[in-house]
Amino acid sequence: MKEPYGSLFGFVWDVPSCRAETGEGSVALLFGEDDLFTLAEIVAEVEIPVSARSELSLAATVTTAGAFTLTFGWDLNL
Repeated sequence: MKEPYGSLFGFVWDVPSCRAETGEGSVALLFGEDDLFTLAEIVAEVEIPVSARSELSLAATVTTAGAFTLTFGWDLNL
């Protein structure tokens, strides 16, 4: 659970990739600390294996206050 939120509702699913392994996608709806029905933030993420030693990731976060964050990642294990 991400601070300062009180509850979340989320989905996770497999994402096909060019390799035998599958990636993972997820969406999380985060709700306020005091009220279970006040949506405060939405987080969407996807991670896809590109090779045996690398993985691409993309994440987007939107808050009801209007903040938006987009993050791109490349994980390389040498």
